[in-house]
Amino acid sequence: MIPPTLQLDADVFPADSKAFSKNDSIFASLKRRFASDEEVAKLLQGGDADALTVLFKRHSPLLFGIARRILRNDAEAEDTVQQIFLDVYRSIQQFDAEKGTFKTWLLMFTYQRVFNSRRTQLATRFFDTDPFCGENLPKLPPASGRSSGAENKILVEQVLRTLQPHQRRTLELTYYEGLTAEEISARTGESVRVVRHNLYRSLERLRKAFGARELERTGERQAR
Repeated sequence: MIPPTLQLDADVFPADSKAFSKNDSIFASLKRRFASDEEVAKLLQGGDADALTVLFKRHSPLLFGIARRILRNDAEAEDTVQQIFLDVYRSIQQFDAEKGTFKTWLLMFTYQRVFNSRRTQLATRFFDTDPFCGENLPKLPPASGRSSGAENKILVEQVLRTLQPHQRRTLELTYYEGLTAEEISARTGESVRVVRHNLYRSLERLRKAFGARELERTGERQAR
């Protein structure tokens, strides 16, 4: 269920923007209210940014539900919905009703933004915790204050490209989907022991890459 407080952020979509109609008539309001999504999107393309509010009210409950299900955090889901509509606002001229419905176009932005948020979210947790709380798994060094979730995501993706297919699959399921060893075993058909072995090798490679990056940064600081 969408929080009752969820609405377009005035700091992101300022009410005094030149794109917003200041002398909104009852007729225009009714026109937006009863128009199809595609018609409202066309109004937005024509500079009627109040049309964005109509689209937000229609679709934000669905988008929030998707974001919360994937991110598992209400606050992050709300922030992500705001970012999705900011993407829509900036990219509305790219929408073409002849190529598909507005809802399909909107869902493209939604899943792209939500999964990017999820990857960054998992990157931070991945480096802050032991993924399986398992025995004898190589511990990743804690991320320094200089390491952002986005940087960690890039590092993981670089390491993924160097792994064997079965090792890469295990790390992807751990990193991107946050699965446990037992869940990965059920998904892949491999034993929990094999899953843990694959993760061990993957984490060892990742630990070395992470350590090399921190060592490089230390050298850069000392050279200054």
